Amino acid sequence: MERAVPILLLIYNRPKHTRQVLDALQGLGIRSVFVWADGPKNAADMELCEQARQVCLNSGLDVILEKNELNLGCKGSVLQGVSWFLAQVRHGIILEDDCVPTKGFLQMCATLLERHRFDQRIYMISGNNPMGSWESGHSHHFARIGHVWGWATWRDRWADFHPELPDLDAFAANDGFQRLWGSTGLSERLEEQVRKALRGEVDTWDFQWTVHHSIKGRVAAIPSENLVRNIGLDDSGTHRDGHPEWVSDFVSKGELALTEPPVFPHREYEANLDLARRMDAPALPSSFSFWRKTKTSHNKLRILQVNTSDQGGGAEAILTHHHKALVEIGHEAFVLSKEKHTDASDVIEINEDALTQMAQLRPDIIHIHNLHGTGISMEAVSQLSEKIPVLWTLHDAWLTTGSLRHPFETERWRLSFLDREEWDAELSLRQQAIAGSRIRFTAPSHWLRDRMMNAHRMPVHFVPNTLPVEISTQSTPLPRPYLLYVANHAERNPYKDLDTLLRGWRMAADRLGDRCPDLLCIGGKKRTEQRGHAAMRMTGRLPNGEVLALMQNAVAVVQASRQDNAPLTITEAHAVGTPVIASLVGGIPEMLTTTESQLMFRTGDTAGVADAIAYSIEKNELLRNEVREMIATPSPG
Repeated sequence: MERAVPILLLIYNRPKHTRQVLDALQGLGIRSVFVWADGPKNAADMELCEQARQVCLNSGLDVILEKNELNLGCKGSVLQGVSWFLAQVRHGIILEDDCVPTKGFLQMCATLLERHRFDQRIYMISGNNPMGSWESGHSHHFARIGHVWGWATWRDRWADFHPELPDLDAFAANDGFQRLWGSTGLSERLEEQVRKALRGEVDTWDFQWTVHHSIKGRVAAIPSENLVRNIGLDDSGTHRDGHPEWVSDFVSKGELALTEPPVFPHREYEANLDLARRMDAPALPSSFSFWRKTKTSHNKLRILQVNTSDQGGGAEAILTHHHKALVEIGHEAFVLSKEKHTDASDVIEINEDALTQMAQLRPDIIHIHNLHGTGISMEAVSQLSEKIPVLWTLHDAWLTTGSLRHPFETERWRLSFLDREEWDAELSLRQQAIAGSRIRFTAPSHWLRDRMMNAHRMPVHFVPNTLPVEISTQSTPLPRPYLLYVANHAERNPYKDLDTLLRGWRMAADRLGDRCPDLLCIGGKKRTEQRGHAAMRMTGRLPNGEVLALMQNAVAVVQASRQDNAPLTITEAHAVGTPVIASLVGGIPEMLTTTESQLMFRTGDTAGVADAIAYSIEKNELLRNEVREMIATPSPG
């Protein structure tokens, strides 16, 4: 391999591990290597450090060795070693003394280092996938969280890295972690870990590396199958504590057929990585893997779906779409609903004995959407799951709370003492029912998956919301640019934040004058308000086709909410190529593009709404291009 990518090997006091890595490199045709050797911590370390260095010098490879007499520690040694290496080469591979590479890893690095040489969106290439494999439909995918058990980067990305993170406090104060990873345990843990590292409580550098580039909106390339074997999970390393159950031993050793996936952060990968780590268990399969299986399955099933109502928005719209799709592909499908609004024969109204109704329908599988409001108990569903497979799609946070209905308040600590007692008792009953059941859960947001983990220690599969989008051709252009807001009964809906939106729009109208767009609100009581050159018009409900056409022509769609999961409004807006301004709540952050995430505002933040409106006008073409790119190159499945 005459034109191999330059390789840096970081060593310390493990000569046996070092020898294995060098043997692997020689076996792959590598002829030369840079070596950075950290110094001994004490007299007992001196002999082992010297042995590791001699292993390199006697390896038969051309070795450029830089050794330290003093111990720099994990953080100091890597920072100085990589800086020394990349001062001599424009890009390269970095291996620690316990990272055994494969041919596929070297191939991936060589190709992607050239392909993305000038693409500042990508900050590193990881050879390790700690989950072993992750089906994405491509040879690799992108994530904001990279892995350093065998990796590669460019001189300019490394030179741009400031390990002291001077922008961290401003980033965190602007809800930066929540904007990137939502209001989840992952965002909390990343901030906690990086602050511990900055305080010197943990001797590491990779948390800082990840957060630095995440702040800049960059991603790492991750192989869909692990390409580097870690031989240091044997308590010999500085930060090793045995072999975690969630870390797979699988290593792909075959030829790598590199594809060109879209450069977007794979949020599902990041979330599953975090959930596997928290459970210390193998990761759940990807949603793409299930999509692929449906394409090869020819089994026809009798499927019963259960919900509060058969018509409406949110869960009802998803149910209707799903039911239609099931029938079209040949399954027998029925809906059991507490409130029946159609005369369809395959929609059945729930009576007082719902369990008997279900049994008489003899389903192969029961698919629950919303249980609250149906009169069916958790205990009954738990018992059913012993006899019939039960799949439950979570559309809201009800099951993660102690609320008796669709909860407005999802956080226990906000309740009064007496309300907490009632909450705790009800949640305890749900935990018992779920723990003793065979129910399988899906959710359309990682925020809700995170809540299920907190409430039930329950892994939940990710299945994103999708809807067919049909745009009406009968759209009359409006005379002025406008923002669009859609919400049923917007003025009295406790889950929406119309008051903040109206105050923010008025503030924007005062600031921007004739540059301020109108505000069109669909779903409220009809009225009009003039504010300088701009007007707010509130209409009643409109047919979905007209709403989609209005979305397509809007400056932006606004999702002002006090609580939300994975709003269909955002999915629809993106499907027609329109950017979104939204509240920083629930699962909304994970649905937005990089620039859209900067437009999010806290509930009640009037100035934040006004700022977002002004920015959406100034950067509208950038916002639209990001949305177009996202919908033009979706992840497979």
